[in-house]
Amino acid sequence: MYSNGSEDLHTIHNQVMSTINLFWMRQEKGQSLQSFRDQFAAMRQVCEQLGLNIGQSGQGVRAVLKKEGVTDPTTEQLKQAKERAVEEFFSILFMYMVDRQKYSRVVEDLEQLTEEERHVTEEYE
Repeated sequence: MYSNGSEDLHTIHNQVMSTINLFWMRQEKGQSLQSFRDQFAAMRQVCEQLGLNIGQSGQGVRAVLKKEGVTDPTTEQLKQAKERAVEEFFSILFMYMVDRQKYSRVVEDLEQLTEEERHVTEEYE
């Protein structure tokens, strides 16, 4: 990434590089989960500071509202659903980036839960 006061001139490049760096992250062998979480959080913060809205989507918000049974959301409910959708997005992303040998069972459980939620959602559509 560019720095030394040239950030504004290279904003788009910095956004692209930050996005690539975020999605290429993986927990290294021997790296503690806490250390990786801190690294992940720092990269997420860089992306947010560059104005990237990673994880924000209307579909995610609608999914959160649907899970909660909200059909006519208030402005505050929409705001909270947006925040929860982003947090869920980053939580799932983080789980796929951890050391699969150490945490494979957790990731498999998450995948199973996600598959079950998909089936429940499809039944109500």
